[in-house]
Amino acid sequence: MNAWQARFASRRSLRIGHRGAAGLAPQNTLRAFQRALDLGVDAVEFDVRQTRDGALVVIHSEELAETTNGRGLVGERTLAEIRQLDAGQGERIPTLNEVLDLLKGKVLLDVDLKRPGYEEQVVTALRDHGVDDDALINSLTAESLRRVRALSPAIVTAISYPEDKGGASTKPYLAPAVTAALAIMRKTLPGRIGGMIRQAAADGIMLYYRLVTPNIVDVVHRAGWFIGIWTVDDAVTIARLRAMGVDSITSNRPDLLMTG
Repeated sequence: MNAWQARFASRRSLRIGHRGAAGLAPQNTLRAFQRALDLGVDAVEFDVRQTRDGALVVIHSEELAETTNGRGLVGERTLAEIRQLDAGQGERIPTLNEVLDLLKGKVLLDVDLKRPGYEEQVVTALRDHGVDDDALINSLTAESLRRVRALSPAIVTAISYPEDKGGASTKPYLAPAVTAALAIMRKTLPGRIGGMIRQAAADGIMLYYRLVTPNIVDVVHRAGWFIGIWTVDDAVTIARLRAMGVDSITSNRPDLLMTG
């Protein structure tokens, strides 16, 4: 049994620091990960992308300008070029190996694969660091998760849903359209969620918090899967989700997760 599965069996909502502690330090940096560790989270979530020369780096957006002082795309830059960029407050973009070296043996790992194509490299890195038993890999892409399953049955996997294209959920002028779309999704999701998880050969789902309902939690649990929730940054919503019995909650403010 993978360490994630053992912890899920306790039916206590695991506390996951999003991109380390993205609300408290520059996201996806060693400083953010150390901050999450210092707070005592159960798991740390981070994003993995690939550079032009095949190195694996921990960064959320393909567009460098979104989180660094650079321009262009991660996949268009070499590791040496990426390492010159400022990811905030003088922090550098870390490699996957650096992150694993920091986190190994201290916390569970929630690895977000941002694109298909480098699954084997990620699985190999986890295995080489001896942390595949502590790892969960999530992705929006079912194909990626099936590939991970074939490479390492020991690693827990989760399909992530939905894709927040262009950060639509954070743009006030799109709020009415987003709210309407989410209402439709909530109605149809109980009948679709099982098929989504099965198509990805996954162990569960990581779901946007505005989609979760007690009925969806029940559907997932009755089928023997887990349901994790992203990304929640207020104490009231965290308490409400815990009362529903979700298996994990991811937050940019992991300090808010540490009570209850």
